[in-house]
Amino acid sequence: MKTNYAELHSLRGIAALIVVSTHFLIVLPQFYSGVTLHSGWLSVLLKYTPLHVLLGGHGSVLLFFALSGFVLSQAFLGGRRMSYGNYLVRRILRILPAYWLAIVTACVMASALPGFNDAGLSVWYHESAQQPAPTLDVVMSHLLLIGSFDTERVNPVVWSLVHEMRISIIFPLLVAFASRRALPLVIPVTLTMVPLAILLDGIAPSIAGTVEYVPVFVFGILLATHRQVLSEWFLAKRVAFRRAVAVAAFLTIYYLRTSPTTPFWIGSVVECLQGFAATVLMLAAINSANAGRLLRINVARFFGDISYSLYLWHIPILIAAIKLLNASLPLAWVMLIALCGSIVVATLSFHLIERPFMALAKAIVSQRHKLAVP
Repeated sequence: MKTNYAELHSLRGIAALIVVSTHFLIVLPQFYSGVTLHSGWLSVLLKYTPLHVLLGGHGSVLLFFALSGFVLSQAFLGGRRMSYGNYLVRRILRILPAYWLAIVTACVMASALPGFNDAGLSVWYHESAQQPAPTLDVVMSHLLLIGSFDTERVNPVVWSLVHEMRISIIFPLLVAFASRRALPLVIPVTLTMVPLAILLDGIAPSIAGTVEYVPVFVFGILLATHRQVLSEWFLAKRVAFRRAVAVAAFLTIYYLRTSPTTPFWIGSVVECLQGFAATVLMLAAINSANAGRLLRINVARFFGDISYSLYLWHIPILIAAIKLLNASLPLAWVMLIALCGSIVVATLSFHLIERPFMALAKAIVSQRHKLAVP
């Protein structure tokens, strides 16, 4: 059974680019506050055509969660039984070193760079860029990652990493449950996380958010567990049906939207549906020859490689570029410089931080395994 899916690796890279495009676009007020027919032709084009996917950053994060569920479960399926300690070593060294460097750098930049006020930029930009210099408590809470703190304070993408890290800690339990129990039990129990999150929202909102995303990880686990049966079922359908399913999943992920004023319970239901759609899109991606050829091209795989670092670095670099350059250059040029800078820094981070620490994790796990063998 194939366990390494280049298509999904590239899909993560494309999703990361959509997150980047979303944050770059919502620097402009019309994209953050809402586009009207009087906002200009480019704004209308991006709002009311398929290009609207460029504002689908939140859907991409749900796709990240489903991908994590699928990929992480590989270590526990098909006769493989990684110990919890080895799993945790690999997960911590995969997430935290690159994250710590990005967070510390963002804190230094927030303290060192002057503010930049421009009425032509969005509320989102000003809220992200005009934060006070981080205190030691703020820095430490960000470095620990799993606590309850203001995730908008230093780098707005941190919110998703908090949930990712918390769920990573209990992930082997989720795999054990989802892979060893019958679907008629797994699916209803998984879906109870949505009403549980709704109940917790008034008591512990941060924990409620984590509980809300558990089903998305489980959907990824279920795809990994039953991928052969699901793939056979999917491939037995007509091409037109398979394409329709893929398009429907894509539209659900990127065009079914909530807003900051949407009640939490509605948002929870919608995001659960989007998480399921993300899993369906993954199923379509690994079972489509055309999609496979597209997703295996070098540029797609490159962005898959740097997707995590690109996710970490693009907002601090965007804000720094605007603070330093917007007074002297057109905003379009500033954004282009920020985009190129984000890709360069992400590439360096991948090669100098991510890959060495992944190799270190592999070496530690290998050594632990040797010591455990009598």
